[in-house]
Amino acid sequence: MHPTLAEFLDEILHDESHNVRLGEVALPAGAHGLGSSVGDVMASLVNPPLLLAIRHDDHGYAPDPDTATVLAEGDVFVVLGGTDKIERLRSTVGR
Repeated sequence: MHPTLAEFLDEILHDESHNVRLGEVALPAGAHGLGSSVGDVMASLVNPPLLLAIRHDDHGYAPDPDTATVLAEGDVFVVLGGTDKIERLRSTVGR
């Protein structure tokens, strides 16, 4: 039904020359940004990855989360971006 989308996902997931990945970044206890908004955390990064969804600790998903969404322990960012962008996000919330 969406051949361009299917082709795009297949290419980015299997062709390493693009340096684009789907990734996840967990927010464990003590993570930077807990109690902050998604917008505040993402704004603290220069050129952040694209935030596709947040999986909450209860395993519910919030696709395309609002920037006002408050982050809690156990949340997981589902992101799309270069490995450097994803690692920068991981480093930011890990400190």
